[in-house]
Amino acid sequence: MFALKPNYAVMRSVLPSLSLFFALLMGFSACRGPEGPQGPAGPAGPTGPSGTPGTPGSTGAPGQSATAVSTTVVTVTQGTSNVLQISYPARTHDGTKDMALSFPASSSLTFEQIEKSLFYVYLKQTVNTPDGFKLPYWYAVPGQTPGGNFYSYYIFPGNSGLSAGLFVRRTTNFRLGPEDFDAVRVVVVPASILIGGRLAVDFRDYESMRKAFGL
Repeated sequence: MFALKPNYAVMRSVLPSLSLFFALLMGFSACRGPEGPQGPAGPAGPTGPSGTPGTPGSTGAPGQSATAVSTTVVTVTQGTSNVLQISYPARTHDGTKDMALSFPASSSLTFEQIEKSLFYVYLKQTVNTPDGFKLPYWYAVPGQTPGGNFYSYYIFPGNSGLSAGLFVRRTTNFRLGPEDFDAVRVVVVPASILIGGRLAVDFRDYESMRKAFGL
């Protein structure tokens, strides 16, 4: 085997270069100072492009139906001397069938009270005057309305199957077809208050009745 002999000439040329490299490296490390404070934030970048529109949401469930407001409320007013008034909202007589007006339970009218009372019926209509005004009037039944039709009524005291009520009947068709009424009033007067005396009341005038019995 042959033994390797060191090449002293090469080593003498490389060693000075390595010494210089390490000296420079140590010098750079020794010159590094402490870390400085954080610099201010840079200006904001430009706004990016708009994103892709999202997928439309599903249709919501249907909402609850609104509650209809009743326009057929019947009210009862207690006057003096046990006189009762039953007020009905707008009604239409169709010209052929009787117009039915049931007595509400709030009137508390018994069969006996109906049999011993007098009933006065008034129909309200609005009349157009020649000068363009609209004037409301009450017309007593039996009687004639501005349209020329005559009306009467009859009482049904009720039975085990049907409620008591009043029916308005057209007795003369001066004008055929339906006829509208703004309101209907039925005043129930106990017959006992008419016995043995006279009342200063015009029973065919609704306003007279209303004032006389505090309705």
